[in-house]
Amino acid sequence: ALFRMLPSLSRVLSGISIINMYKKTLDMVHIEFKAEIESQKLGAKINFNKSIELKNISFQYLETDKQSLSNINIKIEKGDKIAIFGESGSGKSTMMDVLIGLHLASNGKFIIDGVEINSDNIVRWRKNISFVPQKVVLFESTVKENIVFGKEYDEKLFREVLEDVYMYDIVMSKGGIEAKVGDEISGFSGGQLQRLAFARALYQERSVLFLDEATSSLDEEVENKIMYKILSKYKEKTIIAIVHKEAIADKFGKIIRLKDGKNC
Repeated sequence: ALFRMLPSLSRVLSGISIINMYKKTLDMVHIEFKAEIESQKLGAKINFNKSIELKNISFQYLETDKQSLSNINIKIEKGDKIAIFGESGSGKSTMMDVLIGLHLASNGKFIIDGVEINSDNIVRWRKNISFVPQKVVLFESTVKENIVFGKEYDEKLFREVLEDVYMYDIVMSKGGIEAKVGDEISGFSGGQLQRLAFARALYQERSVLFLDEATSSLDEEVENKIMYKILSKYKEKTIIAIVHKEAIADKFGKIIRLKDGKNC
């Protein structure tokens, strides 16, 4: 009788294995179905003239997960140059996501110039920022369209931001501002594409610039030149960057060190 049951038991074990394999994916789909649709109303305009504050901020992705951030308290003044530094898994990206407005904190208050950021005004807050991710996303289009990104074309500003990231001469040598660029077009190296994304963020002229290891694909000499240029030139702009190199972190005016989701 046991021998006859073996094929069925084998199928049961195989099914359990498949369930365990796809459980995480099912959990993610379940979260999406439960998630509320974000309100697209802009709310009152958010003016950033003084400070950004995180007060006792905690965040966890799932109720059953460990907290990614725990009781974070920081204050960032307008014009500050901030490096977020810490080991992998310390909560750097999560903290930046909260600051950008991609996530609302599970607990605590996120305050801009005395105004608490919530679901009613978080879209408006995003209008103040530009962001350079570690993984660059560019359109299958021209250098011009990728950098202008829907804003009115300003020739002087366009050239200035390309020069700030040491890309103007390279772009001109590859066919000028109408040169084709994109993830599937190999005319530019990975580091050069990252610098174009950097130029796009600067071209938007937002008051806060977020950098998520935005120079990770660059060689050390170019990385140092760009960071020195940006930090020294854009004194009025608040710059908040995730960095993994101590030498780069030391170039910033302030360093926020994270360990296990806590600032230390």
